[in-house]
Amino acid sequence: MALALKMHDVDPDIYRAPLVNGGSSSEKVAGSYIVYLRPGYSFEQHKTTVSGAVDLEQRVAHVWPRDLGLTADCVSYCTKDVDDTALAVIRADPGVEMVECDSVVTLDMGMAGTDVE
Repeated sequence: MALALKMHDVDPDIYRAPLVNGGSSSEKVAGSYIVYLRPGYSFEQHKTTVSGAVDLEQRVAHVWPRDLGLTADCVSYCTKDVDDTALAVIRADPGVEMVECDSVVTLDMGMAGTDVE
């Protein structure tokens, strides 16, 4: 089944991809999200679907191809400078499986005060 809808064909009240928080609000990166596309749905199809409302060329930081994606058999990408309106359009695409808030992860290695040579 091909998912080749244009944004004017999509009713945002019918579908909205889940938005998952990647960390606490203090760790979130403003305007940065990881978008997971459904298996079999290409980045080009997604870009075409949202093109009337969102210019992804200006908002995509990195695309992971299907064979190197964050999840098996799907394309994912990281955004930058995405406002609430653009996020709503991205989430309204039925080809988007999930959107995750990007966050900064801090690791405490338990080495505070330890000299390392």
